[in-house]
Amino acid sequence: MNAKTFYQWFPQAQLITYCSQHKTPLYLLLADIIKQQITVLRQTLASPWDLYYAVKANPNPEILALMAKQGLGADVASDGELNAALAAGITAKRISFSGPGKTDAELRLAMQQNIGALNLESLEELEQALSIATEFPHRSRLGLRINPENKGIRSSLKMAGATPFGISETDAPEALRRLANSPHIEFAGLHVHAGSQVLEADSILANIQAILDLALRLQQQTGLSIPRINCGGGLGIPYFPNQTNLNLEILASGLRDLKQNQAYQDLFKNTELLLEPGRFLVAESGIYVTRVLYRKTVADKHFAIVDGGMHHNYLLAGGMGQIIRRNFEMTILSAPENSAPKPADFNLEVAGCLCTPQDVLASSFPCNQEVRRGDFIVFFNCGAYGLSASPTGFLSHSQAVEKIINRDDNGKIF
Repeated sequence: MNAKTFYQWFPQAQLITYCSQHKTPLYLLLADIIKQQITVLRQTLASPWDLYYAVKANPNPEILALMAKQGLGADVASDGELNAALAAGITAKRISFSGPGKTDAELRLAMQQNIGALNLESLEELEQALSIATEFPHRSRLGLRINPENKGIRSSLKMAGATPFGISETDAPEALRRLANSPHIEFAGLHVHAGSQVLEADSILANIQAILDLALRLQQQTGLSIPRINCGGGLGIPYFPNQTNLNLEILASGLRDLKQNQAYQDLFKNTELLLEPGRFLVAESGIYVTRVLYRKTVADKHFAIVDGGMHHNYLLAGGMGQIIRRNFEMTILSAPENSAPKPADFNLEVAGCLCTPQDVLASSFPCNQEVRRGDFIVFFNCGAYGLSASPTGFLSHSQAVEKIINRDDNGKIF
């Protein structure tokens, strides 16, 4: 989402007033945008697809409560995320738990809560889970995360192939038989998550079709029915100028074609199908607001030193798997105490407050007006993998505030 569109939801003048009245740096996330993304995606997927929220994208308790009220399940990757999802009102049966390194305590907690799907990711983890399952009077719901042989999904962060995620497709039949033969287990289905930040609808459709084909092969090899198929998430959003929005019309049309395909009729009728988006639902709802502390020029480079940094938003500094750091969409807003800015023409380097050369939030950003102490620098598309995915403990600076903005029927913030 670009600045112009965001300001239609939260007018620029109102944002300046809000930021002037609150301590920076801060995150602001608009609940209305999250709700819109949920609605749009539900309309795109249609029946029988269900939605789970990937908590790792942003585990803010208010966001989790919003997801619960909107009827989403949750995909978690730790005991902390599991407890947070339960505390937010998401029922245990609508929680799935994935991750390659679950501890015994996490396996035990998931079974104690009897969550909907505890997805196992190695043969050793499978054996450990089967042993722990004997401690409970109920049948624990265990599933398998599969690392598929098909690795064709085009994504910025691959999670299939030579990675630590999931049980190999070769080992999957035997793992399924081990689950089926245990009296302590209720088989919870399959989970495949092949990549993240995917912007091509055709790639997502090809991946879903490959997962359905995998499920059919495993059914034929084992004779077992598969109650649930979690096709992962990975739906992306455009961060940079050369990127375009995921084409939801193509995605919707392709899903209709898959549903009508005779080969998948039994799966669509008898299997629970779900996706677990995270970034797609929350990223565009959020901005990260910093304030200019100082300005200086060094070797013909113009710097603005701000009160935030990569300890609050590692993505801006090129973290979380980026090969080349690129500028996010950003704007510079004059603080109310400053006079109207004079026209200017220069490139700006935005540096955070940390003692490391990595703390660069923007580079060679073209400015057409002067930048003054106290001005706000606003970064867009920061609702996902922001504060919780950043090295917040580095140098022991104070935490940024993360505020979820709700409005009443009259547009008043509460």
